[in-house]
Amino acid sequence: MNGFSLYELLIYPQNRKWAEGQGLTDGRHLPNYFMFQAGAGVLKAQGFKKNLFNHWVDEQDRNLYFTFPQRDEDCLAIGAIGDGVFGDYHYRHPRYASYLRLARSGLPGLEGGLRRTSHESELRPITTAVLSNHIPNSLLTALQKSINGQMPLLERWQNLALIEPAPDGGFWLTTNGAWFAGNMIKELTGQYPEHTYQA
Repeated sequence: MNGFSLYELLIYPQNRKWAEGQGLTDGRHLPNYFMFQAGAGVLKAQGFKKNLFNHWVDEQDRNLYFTFPQRDEDCLAIGAIGDGVFGDYHYRHPRYASYLRLARSGLPGLEGGLRRTSHESELRPITTAVLSNHIPNSLLTALQKSINGQMPLLERWQNLALIEPAPDGGFWLTTNGAWFAGNMIKELTGQYPEHTYQA
């Protein structure tokens, strides 16, 4: 195996009965958090490194599908639950049964799509950096700003052990940061309202 993704089990109708039998539907996240931490520790000890907030790789796994935003590329995604991006337009294919039903009827099999707002485009370099597991030096100035008297995000994230200095400059997400990457982005978009961010 060249790469591993770690994340909480998603409960769907297909696996709900099994998940209930395993006691996995009670909404407790703490055991999952500790399992994530343990799994990350095992992978790190085996020489795997994160190239995405929740994906650990060896030297052969470049994880091209999930890392295309780091290269500022478009992505033509085809097939069930595939997410694609062209410019500022993001689209998604539906889950397997719906995708097959639409494809058989001659339709493109799309669940729908959205255009990024100007604010989302403005913040995209930082959100991409967080999801990519590395915040480069070029983006640190924006995270050091104090908005509306709040603690700068860079300082807050360091205090919460969400990021740590990277040997080549900038910051990496810690395993804790990898678990809370979605929260970090939510906090970022909340603290930097429109027209306050500049790279």
